Amino acid sequence: MRKALLLVLLAALLPACSSSTGPVVSAPPSPSLTPSVQPTTPSAEPTPEGIRVPRLRNLRLAHAKCLLHSLNLRTRVMREVSAKPEGTVLAQSIDPGTFVRPRRLVKLTIAGSLLTGEPPNPWGFNFGCCHLIYQPPKDFCSFVRCISSFWGSSGYVIQCVDGEFSKSGGRSGSCSYHGGNSRAYYAP
Repeated sequence: MRKALLLVLLAALLPACSSSTGPVVSAPPSPSLTPSVQPTTPSAEPTPEGIRVPRLRNLRLAHAKCLLHSLNLRTRVMREVSAKPEGTVLAQSIDPGTFVRPRRLVKLTIAGSLLTGEPPNPWGFNFGCCHLIYQPPKDFCSFVRCISSFWGSSGYVIQCVDGEFSKSGGRSGSCSYHGGNSRAYYAP
């Protein structure tokens, strides 16, 4: 009974936002679960006080973003070097338990290691100077990790916060599923 209740609570707190967040947790109906025991789920409907911001610290980024999305709250992600596992939420801009209006922006600081040097490449591409890259070589993605829609994008090459590269620099929504923009990548 405890396991079934835990799965129901977990499924309620971490709804499936997309297939990239992992498997959907669900529990089979349990006859032993009495109607008097109801899991508490965050409500996306505003109360007179507003939407209560949940505690996100130590959650994985995908779960935190999914939870905030289910509450109709927006996110922005910043990365900080930390000993915690990469992608773990270290801090949030709005204290847990605070009531806010729908669509409010919650800034998350996540653990990660920022690349300090350029990925090795035969073209001398770098993060410092000189020309934005609008037409990368055909084998570009064999030297760096590219997002799945890299070749379908139009813009200049940028690195996303999660370390992957996108060809949507200068366009609205670039790196939106990868933690946001980190920095531009240049040709010498």
